[in-house]
Amino acid sequence: MPISRSLPAAGALAALLTLCSPAAAAGPVLAGPLKRCYVSVAEGRTEPVVLSAAGFGANAPVEVRLDGAPVATVTSSGDGRIYARVHPAHQSRGERRLRIELRERDDPRHRIEVTSRVSALSVRLRPRSARARSVVTWTGRGFTAPGPVHVHYLKGGAVRRSVRLAVPRRPCGVFRVRRAQFPFSPSLGAWVLQVDQQRPFTPVPATPFVQLPVTVQRVPTGS
Repeated sequence: MPISRSLPAAGALAALLTLCSPAAAAGPVLAGPLKRCYVSVAEGRTEPVVLSAAGFGANAPVEVRLDGAPVATVTSSGDGRIYARVHPAHQSRGERRLRIELRERDDPRHRIEVTSRVSALSVRLRPRSARARSVVTWTGRGFTAPGPVHVHYLKGGAVRRSVRLAVPRRPCGVFRVRRAQFPFSPSLGAWVLQVDQQRPFTPVPATPFVQLPVTVQRVPTGS
């Protein structure tokens, strides 16, 4: 049986589409996920927060705030989208909560607020002085890439051995393990222990890394 449907006038249809638009109904939304933790390698070298969002007014100035402080202002596109890349303040040790806010300057009702974390990048060995083959405590944080943490033993710029060290805990890539400082008998002299998340050794890894200088000395008999 034929079904008859009445169609709204053009103006009414446009209004209907506007009212049913997800952006208009829900307000601004992030267009992509954030990292759960950002790594602060050193002063001025904190991993950037990349923000993409939709649902703001057309061609509107939008403030980006980190922990309540304005750090950038971007202008939305004609369809209300924004893109921003900002750097959190340096975290010298431990980790902290990071509050991220996007706020339309002329209409503060159009805003997004989310949280993440910022972590220092560090590796420590305890005790600081120990026999080369002694078991020591390795403690690290900031290893947020997928996969385990590895340590590469370098001497004279060449890698002598690479071993898997630990599996970091999310979100900020923290680990604490008891392992031998050297899992082999090293020769005397200066060594560098490079800790990263690259299984094969790479002089400059794509992910954050820490280099620990270690000097292997002869231990007098009886000490």
